[in-house]
Amino acid sequence: MHRVLECRLFPAAVVLIIALLTGGSLRAGVVINEIMYNPTGGGEYIELHNAGAEVIDLEGWSLAGAVDFTAAPGASLAPGAFTVVVGDAGVFTESYPGVRAGAVLGEFSGALDNDGELLLLSDAEGNVVESLPYGDNAPWEFLADGFGASLERLCADAEAGLSENWRAGALPSDPEEPGGTPAAANEATSCPPRAAEVPALRISEIMYHAVLEEAVEESYEFIEIFNASDSAVELGGWRITGGVDFTFAADASIAPGSYRVIARDPRLLAGVESYGLSFPAIFGPWERTLDNGGEKIALVSAAGRGVEAVAYDDEFPWPLAADALGAGSAWLDPGILPLEDHRHMGHSLERVSFDLPAAEVGNWAPSPLDGATPGRLNASARATPLPIVSELLALPEGAASTRELIRAGDTVVVQAAFSPAPPAGAVRLEYYIENIETDDEEIITVSMLDDGVGGGDLIPGDGIFTAALPERSVNTIVRYRVLADQGAGVTLVSPRPSDPLDWHAYFVSPVINTETRVYQLFIARTPWARLWSNVQGGRVSGCAKHPTWNSKEFAIFVYEGEVYDCRVRYQGSRWNRRNGRDISRWNYPRPRSGPLKALSWRISLPRYAEVDGRDEITLNKLSQGCPGYNAGVGYRLFAAADLPSSRTRFIRFHINGGYYHYMIELERPDGDLIRRYNSEQAQKYPDRPREPIGNLYKSVGCNCDEGPYGWGDGRVLPSRCGHASEARYAATYPRKTHDWNDHNDIRTLIERLNTARRGGLAAQRAFFEQHFDIDLLLNYVAIMNWSVPFDDMFQNHFWYQRLSDGKWMLTPWDLDRNFGEWQGATSSLFMGQQGDSSNRSGWWHYLKDSFLRSYREEYLDRLFTLNNTLLLPENIDRLVDLVTAESNPAEAAAGAGGLSCSFPGRAASFKSFARQRHDFVNRTIASVDVNAGPDQTVFTGQAVQFDGRESTPAASGDVPYEWDNGMTGDYPTAAFDAPGVYEVTLTVTVRGLGFSDSCTVTVLELPPVVFAERGGVVVMEAESFWMNESFGNESAWWDEEAELEGFSGNAYMRAGDTGSRRTYLSRFVGLSPELRYAIEFETPGTYRVWLRAHVTGTRSDSVHVGLDGVGRASRDAQEFVVDESGFTWSGNSRRDEAQTLTISEPGVHYLSMWIRESGLAIDKLVMTRDMEFTPGGEGPAESARISLGGGPELFVRGDANGDGRLDISDAVTTLLYLFQGSEILTCEDHGDVDDNGALQLTDPVLALSFMFREGPSPAPPYPEPGLDPTEDEFDCGGP
Repeated sequence: MHRVLECRLFPAAVVLIIALLTGGSLRAGVVINEIMYNPTGGGEYIELHNAGAEVIDLEGWSLAGAVDFTAAPGASLAPGAFTVVVGDAGVFTESYPGVRAGAVLGEFSGALDNDGELLLLSDAEGNVVESLPYGDNAPWEFLADGFGASLERLCADAEAGLSENWRAGALPSDPEEPGGTPAAANEATSCPPRAAEVPALRISEIMYHAVLEEAVEESYEFIEIFNASDSAVELGGWRITGGVDFTFAADASIAPGSYRVIARDPRLLAGVESYGLSFPAIFGPWERTLDNGGEKIALVSAAGRGVEAVAYDDEFPWPLAADALGAGSAWLDPGILPLEDHRHMGHSLERVSFDLPAAEVGNWAPSPLDGATPGRLNASARATPLPIVSELLALPEGAASTRELIRAGDTVVVQAAFSPAPPAGAVRLEYYIENIETDDEEIITVSMLDDGVGGGDLIPGDGIFTAALPERSVNTIVRYRVLADQGAGVTLVSPRPSDPLDWHAYFVSPVINTETRVYQLFIARTPWARLWSNVQGGRVSGCAKHPTWNSKEFAIFVYEGEVYDCRVRYQGSRWNRRNGRDISRWNYPRPRSGPLKALSWRISLPRYAEVDGRDEITLNKLSQGCPGYNAGVGYRLFAAADLPSSRTRFIRFHINGGYYHYMIELERPDGDLIRRYNSEQAQKYPDRPREPIGNLYKSVGCNCDEGPYGWGDGRVLPSRCGHASEARYAATYPRKTHDWNDHNDIRTLIERLNTARRGGLAAQRAFFEQHFDIDLLLNYVAIMNWSVPFDDMFQNHFWYQRLSDGKWMLTPWDLDRNFGEWQGATSSLFMGQQGDSSNRSGWWHYLKDSFLRSYREEYLDRLFTLNNTLLLPENIDRLVDLVTAESNPAEAAAGAGGLSCSFPGRAASFKSFARQRHDFVNRTIASVDVNAGPDQTVFTGQAVQFDGRESTPAASGDVPYEWDNGMTGDYPTAAFDAPGVYEVTLTVTVRGLGFSDSCTVTVLELPPVVFAERGGVVVMEAESFWMNESFGNESAWWDEEAELEGFSGNAYMRAGDTGSRRTYLSRFVGLSPELRYAIEFETPGTYRVWLRAHVTGTRSDSVHVGLDGVGRASRDAQEFVVDESGFTWSGNSRRDEAQTLTISEPGVHYLSMWIRESGLAIDKLVMTRDMEFTPGGEGPAESARISLGGGPELFVRGDANGDGRLDISDAVTTLLYLFQGSEILTCEDHGDVDDNGALQLTDPVLALSFMFREGPSPAPPYPEPGLDPTEDEFDCGGP
């Protein structure tokens, strides 16, 4: 087998190894000079210092270990200079603004280990220059471990690996502030370095969690110190720091061989009679409280030197009982109950020996129950501590990692290491195979050996004792414990006798191929049946609470191979606790009686065995709110608005070996959630005061009065049914934090609310201003009402009171049918207000009603703001997609409980709801609808008319319209001088928020030649297009053909395809092949459009037409009569109306023709202002084309005198030009009949031959005007 338990090398040995590998010599110059490995603020950093006399080129130098960094090209370090490599440059710069930017060499990846590690500095050739194996406990100075100080080097010439060469820097005056001296000289230097002298004061006892404290800040905590020296020590200026902070008064002292007690509240501690303390003899009080989950505390001298520290914990291998007996009463031996007998006492942590370090876990033992000894010798004191198990592992034989799961067929090796030393006598392992149906399992005993032979042990005498246990089948739970002979016979050592558990356990895990978190539960058949019978009859019986409604049954919970004892019950409201899908197929142990249903579960864990820091696990059955988007998206929205909200995740839930159901885990709103929320808020808003856990109440009311329960909607709850008002508040609004306290706070709040309601809106505003965080209440009501709440009226929400300022807020719960599941996106924005038409069954909420009425404008403003920021459809889409990525629909369907909904279907409906709700909210509050107008295509220099007049609300002084090209107003114009595609955005500002829409303006170069509209008519042959755009389309195109009979001009244009009909019925612009015809219009107005086409069937009888690239509706397409015999004219659209286009301004425009249905042929186009005109035959002759300013003129080849026709006078003009220099011929191209690029005698001869002797016709352009198609020395005729 592989050795798994960690075997650390001593730092000196590490240094020796590194020295051997690197030749043992220091490279003169650059050294590691300071490290901040566990900062309280400011982030991690490593400081380098050039202690030499020359500039050092750092390019290619590197840091390695848990971090990774290589210096960039050009990096160097001057003599005597400092530079830092940081974990996060942004955090570092913000925390140390005095450090110049040039002093930061770069960022490392990874993180420095807070427990210590080996850090290597190497040069560009890979030679190790320095090695630093720092640690967090003696002989290394511990004040660098999370107390705010950095670890500073004393001497650059001494080895980096010597602990005495390092000193913790000064502690910051504020524990929250960053310490250290980055990029500057260290506070202390000493060459050669000398170990600091430390006074012989010791931390001797800690009471961090007394029983039944029942206070927000625990007050019966104490720390005891002992003077182990033979002389008195003046304590003035000394500190105890860490989780708490206390500075001794100037006249404080401690006598030799004596104890002194420092308390959170000296007066209260003096009141604990069994301690025998007098109030004046106790130091204190201190700031803050000791962490019940464990932390590091330190004793610091007046000179700022660390004297001693201990990092206690509430988990194995520390004594669990020191944490207020380690568990709640449900988990404790009945023989030590009731807890009231131990109020303000319990077990302290006692130091066993002052000859061993405080960091040694085996040097601490639990005091006797209620037998703490503040101010006197510890009950556990002895010269040599009894061995305790400090590390304990159960792993498959040959495991390479402590995270490797035990599988069927694996021999299991149990390894135990001891602290402070192994026991002198025998070590044994007792174990048994868990059978959840019985309590009389056989206990088997085996020896644990450290001989390198037996039980799979590898190394004899290494202090690690090993036993090998035989293989087991999947889903087997093995309980085990360690016993040892400590000199007085074999006794139990792990779990400790004071721990609230009797056995450790391991699990033989089945192979489940999934990335989803898997929870396994094992419960006996009879207790499982009781879970169902416990909830029959509802939560009340007559006027009394039902005695078993919330009763829990024992079970065993398994996660990632770890075994947890737990207690379970079905979860849910009075309506939903019993309804769930029936499970018909189940081949595993099932309830002994009653149905098997897919229900929601509550799993309660003991305090000593939490999962992810939580002792409650809530699993939702995904019936309502299926398949989890409501919770997964909804709670994230509230959290983003700074409200305490649950986290969610999908899990597979297996029971008794079978896959029971796919579920969503909901973080339970309780003290753990509030602690997390406070921590996140502190990081987000570092300038705000630190928040303790406040008062959290859940509304579990009814739409009725039943037993002690009443309406949880903010109404007053008077006495009823034998229950006093206080009892009814306690039932209807049960506490979820500080459950030892009364309900006076929420009772008083509700009574004041109802008093304010009788005083009118002004009194209600005053009430909210005094008692609520208005900003957070606005966020809650806005998001909740945006989601269209189903169930927040008389139950399913929380009331939370901060303690720092006493202000309240509401927080969400149970969003199961929100977000459009029970009512649509056009529901009222004022749900919860009395009389609102959208309220479910007419129910409403007293607090929401008052708030919506008294803060109406503020509410609308906040809803409007959130609707256009946090609640934007694209953000909702992102969150829905995030939840989708977290889910596994196939696994959801595979569970025995199945799934009653569709992931894709609900994702789509959720997104659809968000879009509809967003539009509805904007329309309702501000009627916001921004429309920047249609996309346009224009020519350079032309005026573009932008049109935002369809936007709402209309432009005004309070609602400015601003375009991003500098225009303002709703109907501005602009011109573009350069061709290109321009996106122009209109922003309409409403209630301080900008709403935008964009249009695209495509600016084209003016064509060199255009058709000229004259007298209200323009005629074009189809083949005389200006542009033929395919848009990359390979399945349809416009093609020039001349095969059909009866066409005019030189050709016609065919809407071609690959052999399969292609259609572009809608959204065709930019997709369908397009022909463009450039026209200069002199006469604005409405033109009727006539097209001559050849159409052979109704499946290809239409074509789209439009002006300046703007498409129109499919019904506006030009439609033709089928006539296989030849070309026919059409002037109508598919609406059976005259086809018209309107020219609003004179100038150059272009007519577009897009394929709608492939197959037809277009021969000629006519636009006319004469609505009575109907073309016939081939129609009118094609209109003249003109050249636009700045380009060559159109001409007819051979027309030398420019009169528009070729006759004998043109030959004469050319001869006069050639032989007499006549100026009638103004462009040589006109007379160059053969287009050979030279004007000569042959040109008039060829013209005369063509006119009188049937010679060849002139080269193009002829007979129609145009431009010279060839390049030559004559540029006046083009191209």
